[in-house]
Amino acid sequence: MARNFKLNGNTEAKFKQLELILPRIMSHMSTKTFGVIPASVVTSYKAMVMPGDYIINAAMFAGNVKKVMFKIGMIEGKEKPNYIVRLESETMQKKFMAKTNKLSHVIEIDVDVSDGDIFSIVQLEPEVTLHDVYISALVDLKQDNNVIKEFVTEQLQEAIEDEGI
Repeated sequence: MARNFKLNGNTEAKFKQLELILPRIMSHMSTKTFGVIPASVVTSYKAMVMPGDYIINAAMFAGNVKKVMFKIGMIEGKEKPNYIVRLESETMQKKFMAKTNKLSHVIEIDVDVSDGDIFSIVQLEPEVTLHDVYISALVDLKQDNNVIKEFVTEQLQEAIEDEGI
């Protein structure tokens, strides 16, 4: 139940009253704080990709790879080249094939990865050269809720201290 209050006196007296009221109000507030961390994007660019070349080869942090996007400037050779998107670790190996003649293409993969898993994309076709290749992967990083709460709570505490409340 909300109660109205009025600050009386000059400015200094009002601040002293406010300093007494705010801790009481804060003691009734929820102690849970939530933070939302958006998905991250892993990107790579290569001016030219020859047969068998890696377009991207990277170690990943724990999380979930949602999708991968290709944007190709020019395909020289075959009309529909094959690409292989590969996620591998000591315990698993997953491959996702893409075969398309589109210069922009999205592959929905939705796969969980652990710290240190290798994410790679290889151009497979022996007679195809790709020019101006852009790759982006959308990754939701694994989040430890306790760390997030501590981080947000610490920032809130710092803000309160900075304001002198």
